[in-house]
Amino acid sequence: MIETRSKIGTTAGHPAGQGQSIITLCNYDKYQSNDGDARDNGEAPSGTSAGQQRDKEEERKEGKKKITPAKPDDVSERVWLDFLDHRRVKRAPVSETVLVSMRRECGKVGWTLEAAMAACVTRGWQGFDSKFVRDDQRSAPASSGDYLEHVLAQQRQ
Repeated sequence: MIETRSKIGTTAGHPAGQGQSIITLCNYDKYQSNDGDARDNGEAPSGTSAGQQRDKEEERKEGKKKITPAKPDDVSERVWLDFLDHRRVKRAPVSETVLVSMRRECGKVGWTLEAAMAACVTRGWQGFDSKFVRDDQRSAPASSGDYLEHVLAQQRQ
């Protein structure tokens, strides 16, 4: 229990009229535990240590992490790393489902998976849809290099 009072008047070091607070602690020993260090030992209220709780939280987070699939054989290392970085920035993990879907959409317009990944990176797309390129497609690029040449040729026209 804490009791507070205001004292107004002349006190040593304070001019008259200036307020001063006095705090009186009552029953201090009654409200203190016998083992004063117990509250600072890092234990949580449940009886487990704070470190154990933190470890459990990290294990839960690790269980939610997505595993990135291996680089497809028909995609160059440079394009694969660029694509993974691009998806990471967009907070869109790459999964087997993403690769299967991209492959299916590439087949609809005759593109390679590498060309589609390069297009996603250069155009800022999160994923690839055949509808994106069907309208402006004059010739389907066979690789990412062909895709870049294709984009530059369209820009010159």
